[in-house]
Amino acid sequence: MKLSSCNFMLVSSKFGEMKQKPPKKKLPPGPFGFPVIGQSLSLFRALRTNTGEQWLEQKVRKFGPVLKLSLFGHPTVFLAGQAANKLVFGNDTLTPRQTRSFTSIMGRQTMREMIGDDHRRLRAAFGQFLKPDVLKKYVSKIDEEVRYHIKMNWTGQQTVTVTPLMKCLTFDIMCSLIFGLDRGDTRQALATELVDMVAGMWSIPLNIPFTRFNKSMKASRRARRILSKVIQERRRNLDHGLCSPHADLITCLLSLNQEGCGNEALSEEEIIDNTIFAMVAGHDTTAVLITFMIRQLAKDPAIHAKVAREQEGIAKSKTPGETLTWDDLNKMKYTWRVALETLRMIPPVFGSFRKALKDVEFNGYLIPKGWHVFWASSMTQMNADIFHEPHKFDPTRFENQSSIPPYCFIAFGGGSRICPGNEFARIETLVAMHYIVTQFRWKLSGEDDGFTRYPLPSPSQGLTIKLEPKGDMTLPTDNRHPSNKKLPPGSFGFPVIGQSLSFLRALRANNGHQWLEQKVRKFGPVLKLSLFGRPTIFLAGPAANKLVFGNDAFTPHQLTSFTRIMGRRTMREMVGDDHRQIRAAVGQFLKPEVLKMYVNKIDEEVRYHIKMNWTGHQTVTVMPLIKCLTFDVICSLVFGLDRGHTRQALAKEFVDVIAGMWSIPVNLPFTRFNKSLRASRRARRILSEVIQEKRRKLEHGLCPPHADLITCLLSLSQEGCGNEALTEEEIVDNTIFVMVAGHDTTAILITFMIRQLEKDPAIYARVAQEQEEIAQSKAPGEALTWDDLNKMKYTWRVALETLRMIPPVFWSFRKVLKDVEFNGYLIPEGWQVLRTTSMTQMNAEIFPEPHKFDPTRFENQSSVPPYSFIAFGGGSRICPANEFARIETLTAMYYIVAQFRWKLSGKDDSFSRYPLPSPSEGLPIKLEPKGDISTEKKTSHIGGQNYSEIIYVTHEKTVRHLQQQANINEIPESKARAYYTSATAETRAYAAVRKKKTPSCHFADSLISAHQSATDPRTRIGPANAEFPSAMAAAAELVALIVVVDRSPS
Repeated sequence: MKLSSCNFMLVSSKFGEMKQKPPKKKLPPGPFGFPVIGQSLSLFRALRTNTGEQWLEQKVRKFGPVLKLSLFGHPTVFLAGQAANKLVFGNDTLTPRQTRSFTSIMGRQTMREMIGDDHRRLRAAFGQFLKPDVLKKYVSKIDEEVRYHIKMNWTGQQTVTVTPLMKCLTFDIMCSLIFGLDRGDTRQALATELVDMVAGMWSIPLNIPFTRFNKSMKASRRARRILSKVIQERRRNLDHGLCSPHADLITCLLSLNQEGCGNEALSEEEIIDNTIFAMVAGHDTTAVLITFMIRQLAKDPAIHAKVAREQEGIAKSKTPGETLTWDDLNKMKYTWRVALETLRMIPPVFGSFRKALKDVEFNGYLIPKGWHVFWASSMTQMNADIFHEPHKFDPTRFENQSSIPPYCFIAFGGGSRICPGNEFARIETLVAMHYIVTQFRWKLSGEDDGFTRYPLPSPSQGLTIKLEPKGDMTLPTDNRHPSNKKLPPGSFGFPVIGQSLSFLRALRANNGHQWLEQKVRKFGPVLKLSLFGRPTIFLAGPAANKLVFGNDAFTPHQLTSFTRIMGRRTMREMVGDDHRQIRAAVGQFLKPEVLKMYVNKIDEEVRYHIKMNWTGHQTVTVMPLIKCLTFDVICSLVFGLDRGHTRQALAKEFVDVIAGMWSIPVNLPFTRFNKSLRASRRARRILSEVIQEKRRKLEHGLCPPHADLITCLLSLSQEGCGNEALTEEEIVDNTIFVMVAGHDTTAILITFMIRQLEKDPAIYARVAQEQEEIAQSKAPGEALTWDDLNKMKYTWRVALETLRMIPPVFWSFRKVLKDVEFNGYLIPEGWQVLRTTSMTQMNAEIFPEPHKFDPTRFENQSSVPPYSFIAFGGGSRICPANEFARIETLTAMYYIVAQFRWKLSGKDDSFSRYPLPSPSEGLPIKLEPKGDISTEKKTSHIGGQNYSEIIYVTHEKTVRHLQQQANINEIPESKARAYYTSATAETRAYAAVRKKKTPSCHFADSLISAHQSATDPRTRIGPANAEFPSAMAAAAELVALIVVVDRSPS
């Protein structure tokens, strides 16, 4: 009985406890769907077919406005209605949540991801930049970007595709205002990375090679490196008072704690993450809004007419060239209502996720901690109870915005998370619509008017429209451009790519000249076009060449890939004093009086190359062989590298460097550009080691200051010329530039000379006669001299005529640093200018019968009109190495012509001009050696022995030493030449007499002693080495004996 009582009491106690607990909260109704994937795939399908709203409405009808489901691997509660929106935007326990791929690419320090004080701190920082009284200052800057965009991409076009153009426009505005980046390489590089970043933000977060997510992650890292450099530059400018604290968003964030607002300074990571977030968020959403406004105006002529009337009224109140102002924007009331109605019906962000930081109760249902909450703007914005006839486009809904119930129109979000950039988006949208509406009428030209909503709303065909320019409205001109100047005629072609593809096809098919001639016939010698993503002016004729080469407003401009691989400190990229300083430094090495000393060195490289690669071969392929030759010559003279491991390692990297210089600058693994960049870095490490070694030798007096280009540049400030010493980066960049420029161009010239001589036997005969006469005047084994090269007049005319018809550089760009007027046309600042050699060099009015190969044109070079033959450029930018190229070309042709006859053996004799002229098969030829001339010259037959190799090696070693000694001790040229001649005699005598013990061996003994003394690096030519001249006298006597023996071996 007692036991029963106890049991009863225990049960009663437990029952009491259960009664005291609050009733258990229930989860919302609805199924989770399939394991893991839930309903993700069906939602994707609905968004792609623009039925996402119907998909959600169907679930709401079935389960109610609060329901559970599973999306993207997370249990999710979907909320619909005004009260639900208020909960989402007003409750701090629900924090924004993006997909993992989005967060990984964008960064985890964005104010979208932050909560509490961190979120408020970041939002306050952004608010400093985005508040109206600051944004007022940027209206003119946005105006300028919009006008430039319209002029470049819309004016003169019959059709445009709106979506990609609007994305380009909003990106440019973002770059200008957020990063403070003007148009140029940095903005272009950032644009490339942004495209790849955005492409993967809603992808599956699988970070393995070749996936979209992996590509986006790499692009994000590259973009961060770019922005890090921008931030460092802005910080320096701020520290030195060179920019205002509100110059752009980055400077505003950097100067946050300098303005007395008490906020903690942001870290660099926070600045980068949030500027990327602002760029992506503002870039896509505003582009979507403007695109769908243009679409709506095409579909509704009445609304278009009202918008046009409002905008044209504002335009007529402006003076020519005057930009829009803040007051002008405030007058665009109807246009902004059209924008708001567009946002209601097609919001850029269809829906978004929040994460529950703790349990939340709503409408009697539990939203558990850790679950996701999903909301969609269409649930209120397309609700007939809130917006009457919601599928009808009616801007008058927003005449009195206070009449719209709270939390029903949520295109910009709400509560503490409302979009901070909504005012910025208003300025962007209204300025863009002003210039588009006042300039054009348009019609939809695409067959498919549908659109998808995943990941953001996008017309199926990008919204292609046909443009009809308005005749009575003109685009206000930039204040910097006087209104009486007009752009040249022409067409920009397709958006972004312009005429790039057709131009490249023409170059590959070797009809680039005809392609340009056709445009000149249609538009005249000054015309506009678009190449490689840039607005371009093409100029033709001698006057145009003079303008390009003689005006400092034009600076050479290369493709991004070329500049990034070659370096940014080359004299080609520099302007002003920097260019003059580096050009003067390189000029010290390339002036004729210095180059005279290197003829022998080039001669040695050419003879070695012929012996190794031509002699004994029946057929050779010319182009690759000549490229090897010019590379070896460059290595010897520019880097001072003898044949060996270092030269071989550099050659390997050089091949990869060259391969990617004209590639698409996408730095991803396995791309040609990426391979070239890595090769460039390895080549720079090799050259850095070479520079350090040269510097040590210079400091210890172990090499002369003109031993090679590197020593010349290192010793620049030691010669009393007053120039500032070059940095190692400048030396590396410019030696690589000289290597690339000298390697390819001279190889092309020699290759096409060989091709031409085979095709024209009469010209070959004259060249051969000239070269053989020089060969017969030389002693056996004697190298070419400066005087010999000056006798090769006809051969050089053949070279010039080859350059006229097939210039190694057919085309090049210049960048316009400031507005220039030419022939009544404006060449705007920031554009690029294209010039080609063929427009004058193949002009029949300048060169009669231009397609006929005639070297006699250059018998009197002064008769060629100025700026007509421009194979070496002109003005202050004329090629500084043209004399070097002459020595290289003539030396190579001397040994090839004196040694061989040849015939073309390839099936295809055509050639391409992209990126540089190149025979289709590399120019294979059949060789027929000549019997009378040999690379070794005549060899000694004393005692039946062949001593040619001993003579060759010993002679070259001694002559090189004598050259160095003469340079160090500043021996006069006449004496230096005598020493070189004596060295020839000495080495030949040494080789012969050592083998045959003639009665003259006492001469040999003194000669051997002299040789040992001369080649000892501790000795010097001069008064201290008195035995040397007497030994050379003995050598002169001995060589006479050797000649007699050589001619009569018996």
